[in-house]
Amino acid sequence: MARTVPQFNLRVPQELKQIVEDAAKKSGRSINAEAVFRLEQSFTQDKKLLEISSVMTKTMTNSLETIDTALSKIVHVYLKSGFVMYSASSFDAEGKIYFTNLISYIHKYSDQDMSEFLNSLKNNSHDEYIKSIKNEYQLYRVIDFKSLIIHEQTHFLDLTSSLWGLEFSIRKNNVFLTKNNVEEQKNALNVFSLNYSELLKMHRPLNKNDNLLFDYRKVINYKHFYYYDENVGVCLEIQLNYKNSSISVPVSMLSVLESHAFSNEYLSKYMDASKIKNLKIKQKIINQIHENYINFMNNPIYHEYNILLKLIDIHYSKFGLNIIQKLKLCSAITGLCLDMGGLMMSSISNEIYKTIGSHYKYSIKADWMRGSSRHILAIKIILLMFDYIKSLKKVSEIQKMKNLLKYNPLNAINNFIEKLTTSYESLKTIEKIEKETYLNILQKKPFAKSNIIFSNSLENNAAYINSQYVLNSLNNYRLLMMFRDDEDLVHNFIEFPLTFAINIEVYSNEPETEELSIIDEILTIDKLKKFHMDNLEAERMVNANKYSANFNYDPALS
Repeated sequence: MARTVPQFNLRVPQELKQIVEDAAKKSGRSINAEAVFRLEQSFTQDKKLLEISSVMTKTMTNSLETIDTALSKIVHVYLKSGFVMYSASSFDAEGKIYFTNLISYIHKYSDQDMSEFLNSLKNNSHDEYIKSIKNEYQLYRVIDFKSLIIHEQTHFLDLTSSLWGLEFSIRKNNVFLTKNNVEEQKNALNVFSLNYSELLKMHRPLNKNDNLLFDYRKVINYKHFYYYDENVGVCLEIQLNYKNSSISVPVSMLSVLESHAFSNEYLSKYMDASKIKNLKIKQKIINQIHENYINFMNNPIYHEYNILLKLIDIHYSKFGLNIIQKLKLCSAITGLCLDMGGLMMSSISNEIYKTIGSHYKYSIKADWMRGSSRHILAIKIILLMFDYIKSLKKVSEIQKMKNLLKYNPLNAINNFIEKLTTSYESLKTIEKIEKETYLNILQKKPFAKSNIIFSNSLENNAAYINSQYVLNSLNNYRLLMMFRDDEDLVHNFIEFPLTFAINIEVYSNEPETEELSIIDEILTIDKLKKFHMDNLEAERMVNANKYSANFNYDPALS
């Protein structure tokens, strides 16, 4: 909680007071929080002391006031209480989810009465509620609030219904269940580190550009390159080449998860805005959403959210995809990469690794054969599918793929992947078996509330696939109640039409939750390491497999 400092009882000119009040209405913060935020933002290396950029010029004011949820979200990612928490460096996060116990919060608008909106979510009447609102600011707040919920619930579904999420949870649980045996827990930690290191160790320590101000619009060209890190194996970075300099940004599993959540967040904004009845207000809000999106998409500081989308934008705009279609394509690619089965990854890796122009390709292939390095797979699908469509000889085939990209992107991706393996249908069947197997393992763990959550994973996953991994309706999934993070309000919780019968307030204080939330005491970021094959060992394995395949043909690995 912030403390009042007597010396800062400032006299504020009426004009400045009005500007701060207007900005607070748009951002959803209290007037005090808005003023503090603007002061904090003024303390940067390229501004004079106490130069409040939001009131210097009309242009700067408009630019800053239109920065919405995504822009103010995350700069730094860090480990705290056993989860990846999304937090801004200067003020509290607008939303976050605990990756270990799945409890999530929405902090923004906690000082405002949003009871009608929350009731509309719970009662499955949100569309009608949107149409009934006459006030422009209230409409924007409701659309923004809903999009924040969509962002965090995308994380929830990725963690609880995708194959990557189920594997993450099994390995996480095993860390706690072996706490009384040092040797067993050491092994469990090594296995869990395969997943956790790809979230944190591959991102935060390797991110060298937190405080640099660049713009994608000034990039001359993009290059991606691989290098070796002794702690995590092969890493991938995107190099942004400017006229007189260059920077590189890491691509990690965090990039996949955040790109998915961000895409769904903005799809929610656009979809809700399209339901507004007043045409003038509707167009004004859509324009503001669009402006915010463009601003955000051109800022490399937020690369964990936008680098995959930027690559999609660069390539697939050439096929005539609009913003909505590119967001849906990003959701489909990231969702599929999180949900792809281990055998499917192993099978298609036999073709994809050949396209990697680096001698590290053998190590990457070895990772894919273990269901790892899915972030590199996402990059390769973006690039290779584009090349595949361009290589098609018949105009009718090219047009078919373009139409699929625009109107059924998941089908387009699956059509491309089907070309990489002779056992596509069999491997899709095996994926379902993998999910059922993982869920059977999870149900045997002694975590009662977690078991309830995972009991609905298959149904949630089926709905997710049916919507092409776009979270376009909160009504189709069984979800965990969320905190609003303000105990003074009656509506302190966010509920859904199909909310799990778990009291989130009780659950957050139970021993089970505490046990699932202490992983940072066991596994700190400096200890995180990912088991990997060095390139020479991986090359030997690949060549041995090729030799063996000539005599023992297995179509599942073709």
